[in-house]
Amino acid sequence: MPLVSPVVKFVIVGSIIFLLFVLPSLVSFGASWLWMGEIGFRTVLVRELTTRLALVAGIGLAAFGFLRLNLRIARGPSRPLPVVMDDIGLRNAAPTRRPAGNLLGVASLAASVFLALVASSGWLAVLKLVHGVRFGINEAMFGRDVAFYVFTLPVLSGALALLVALTVLAVLLVVAFHVSSGGIAMSVGLVPRGDIPVIAPQEIRVSRDAANHVSGLVALYLVLAALQLWFVDIPGLLFSSTGPMVGASYTDVHARLPGLNIAAVAALLAAGAVIAGIVRGKARRYTAGAIAAYAAVSILARVVYPAAVQK
Repeated sequence: MPLVSPVVKFVIVGSIIFLLFVLPSLVSFGASWLWMGEIGFRTVLVRELTTRLALVAGIGLAAFGFLRLNLRIARGPSRPLPVVMDDIGLRNAAPTRRPAGNLLGVASLAASVFLALVASSGWLAVLKLVHGVRFGINEAMFGRDVAFYVFTLPVLSGALALLVALTVLAVLLVVAFHVSSGGIAMSVGLVPRGDIPVIAPQEIRVSRDAANHVSGLVALYLVLAALQLWFVDIPGLLFSSTGPMVGASYTDVHARLPGLNIAAVAALLAAGAVIAGIVRGKARRYTAGAIAAYAAVSILARVVYPAAVQK
């Protein structure tokens, strides 16, 4: 059976993508273009299109640059992982595997395009923020102008969610790279037991560079989590539905609000602990402890205490 050439494969895959994704979008856009032209609002469609393209280009390039930067950092010089083999000495545990750099580069490009396309759906919120004006009416709980909740909060929420998703993707790509390059690997060694060497249990060995890199991204995630709590979740209490009506209830004001502030401070302290672990060369231990402590404080402050007050 003759092999299919790469060009033919590319044409087949490209045709499938075009028929399933590109063509329906073009048909929809063409219909909208004709309809908007008939009713005299084609400029609205042009504004939507230009805003979407600007968001896709800007966010896509920024996301791709961030992911590629992390992959480049991951390709830096790695340190060998010593594993005890016997009573004679140590052996380098890092396997001589070729990192999947090209594949992860393509994955970072695909992830960047996907994030950019998702973010472009918020074009209307961006235009509202750009052209929004103050209402001149301040809400009673935080004293902010109502325009903040109409124009700023949706964009701020989407931007922080996008940054969190980008950070998580960076963690996954970096971990995948270090696994493929041997920076993160399962190791088996021989340990003496009496006069007979026995096989030691398998352990996950993480190089210092890999641990520092992943821990740095975890610290960034914790900082973003704190920002989400302060600038999105706390203002969002005004839209709470825990009470009989939409708005901040007694539990929201006296339990959830303090809990969110405590969780935000805990996230920043956890990020500081992770950075301290990187500086002291104990990134794995400090990162694991910081995540566990933040999770415990967050559950107690945001779930357990408000539930107790609600009862």
